[in-house]
Amino acid sequence: MKDLTWDMIQVGKVLRHFKGGEYKVVALALDTDNLMPRVIYRGNHELGRTFDRIRPQFLEVVTWPDGVIRTRFVLLESEVTDPEGGDLNVELPSQGR
Repeated sequence: MKDLTWDMIQVGKVLRHFKGGEYKVVALALDTDNLMPRVIYRGNHELGRTFDRIRPQFLEVVTWPDGVIRTRFVLLESEVTDPEGGDLNVELPSQGR
């Protein structure tokens, strides 16, 4: 598993949540009130609910069930690509990482 950085979050990528679920990024958006970048993601399970989080929450560091401290979501090994390849799918303002 690889800790997540903002540059790794792209539409279509599949991520694992620290509680165990897998989620697909479906969009990157801006909050209409404060222009805070948000990640829209959908569960890869039978319910397939759609959620959103602001960037700081999405990249928050938490303790996983195995006791290791990682980002709330990690990129699945099958999704790891060259960090120089690919751009974000939408243009978002830079707000510190």
